[in-house]
Amino acid sequence: MTNSHSPPLLICNAEIDGLTGMSVGMKAGKIDSIRRDEEFGWRPDTVINANGGALLPGLSDHHIHLLGTAANKASLSLEHVTSMDDLITSIRSAGARLAQGQWLRATGLDASAIGIPDRYALDKVDSTRPIRAQDRTGALWVLNSLALEHVITGNADSLPGGVERDKAGRLTGRIWRETAWLKDRLASSPPDLASLGSELSSFGITRVTDASVSTTQATASLLGRAHRSGALPQHLRLMSGGALIPCEEKSFEIGELKIVLDERSLPEFADLESRFELARQWNRGLAVHCVTSVELSYCLAAFDTFGSLPGDRIEHGGIIPQDAFEPLRRHGLTIITQPGFIHSRGERYLARVEAYEQEDLYRCGSLLRCDIPVGGSSDSPYGPVDPWLAMRTATTRTTRQGRIVGGGERISPDAALNLYLGSPACPGRPVRQIRVGDPADLCLLNLPVAAALNTLSGDLVSATLIDGRIVFQADCNVL
Repeated sequence: MTNSHSPPLLICNAEIDGLTGMSVGMKAGKIDSIRRDEEFGWRPDTVINANGGALLPGLSDHHIHLLGTAANKASLSLEHVTSMDDLITSIRSAGARLAQGQWLRATGLDASAIGIPDRYALDKVDSTRPIRAQDRTGALWVLNSLALEHVITGNADSLPGGVERDKAGRLTGRIWRETAWLKDRLASSPPDLASLGSELSSFGITRVTDASVSTTQATASLLGRAHRSGALPQHLRLMSGGALIPCEEKSFEIGELKIVLDERSLPEFADLESRFELARQWNRGLAVHCVTSVELSYCLAAFDTFGSLPGDRIEHGGIIPQDAFEPLRRHGLTIITQPGFIHSRGERYLARVEAYEQEDLYRCGSLLRCDIPVGGSSDSPYGPVDPWLAMRTATTRTTRQGRIVGGGERISPDAALNLYLGSPACPGRPVRQIRVGDPADLCLLNLPVAAALNTLSGDLVSATLIDGRIVFQADCNVL
């Protein structure tokens, strides 16, 4: 979105940093003035009466997968499938609503609950249409035979290493961490990003970091066009596993170089060294995907060996043992966590994670107390996209059924809000403030901040502004 043509706008009677009766004037997408009265010396095109509601900097989601989240809206969710019978019922029921031969895309498969199906298992569910199902971690796609025939063309000997074969050399239909390759083979139309942009705006989100390792220059251009058109109004910071070139329109910011660690097939240290060197050559920070304690240990050993720089970060930190605190602090690493997983997956964690590791799950409070910076995020589509749900969960550490996971990691409501008020380039550091000259990216609540912190609900958002334009409004009084 361009801000040069944003019309003059005024928000009056707002609470800012605990001060009531404040007015904020915006011109050309920037904050022009902050005063206790409404006399700005110029006439706004639009006036919003905040009615005493808190005016905040717009929220940031520091780790999301935009295209995956948008595609998920048109996919079958298997999040609550816990048996093969449930899987059969869900897929057949969804398939009955599709046209003959239409692809069925499913996500959220819990392989630990029902095992990892192969092409033949999916064929037994439905062999009349192509099916692809993604596991809940995003690391694995399983295709039935029809889908596999569509994807595998030409010489099957030249397939990437993530395309699994059985001991006899036959393709199993399981494809591990080859999302970019699979996307190229499918050549499907991009999903609708406008619906996602509207949903993010309704939560007060004005900035997002797409953390997809598969992002290419073409993907970046696609997302950049969606931003320029206003379909995806949020400011974009894009990670990638390879090189990215800035666009002339500055419709996205280049983020960290992403490294995905998987303890089942950890890279050689020499390969990690080359990734570190590339990031430094490109003047980019490193973002290392670490869910398990093994992955985190390997990652920290790499930082010990190859060094760290400000801006380097750990994505997820699914399990962080206490003995990792010292190297995390020493290297100045930021943890990008997902409190929403405690809500959506907490019952699964309680059932399957060893009791001695449950206190290590998605730490927050202990990290902050040790002065280790923490940023909040959704990891959508793998976690709930609602940041307010994540904030509430960070304060309660309760599952969907109300049981506590790692109660010692609870944080206060204001600390939970601050997880989403950091700069995308520096999450977890001092939160952004509303200041003259800054972009007019704002989230207006319908209550003062003290009352809002008692609720932490998305229903509190009455308006969201990006570059001084209203991209969402609910119950605010627009004059």
